[in-house]
Amino acid sequence: METPKHPELVGVEEIADRLDTRRATVQQWISREVIPPARWYISGPVWDWEADIMPWAIKTRRIPHAMLFSMLNKNAQDILERDTVNSLQAKQVRLRKKSNA
Repeated sequence: METPKHPELVGVEEIADRLDTRRATVQQWISREVIPPARWYISGPVWDWEADIMPWAIKTRRIPHAMLFSMLNKNAQDILERDTVNSLQAKQVRLRKKSNA
């Protein structure tokens, strides 16, 4: 059984850092209601990075290229690993069939 995933909480400063922009820009997005509404308020607005900010940043093309390439690279690496495992498993099946024939 998987352990429940906890949200990665971010505030204005963390969003600015991750999206490579200024805090004032994030504050403008909030006041203009460009950014998704905050889920919680602690000492200021707080969002869930993966559920709220990341999809919004990708959709609105506000995500830094370096972060996007990193994400794509990770997905490509996962696909290559999966394909390699599938290929090796298929080869094992073929070899077993040959040895049994």
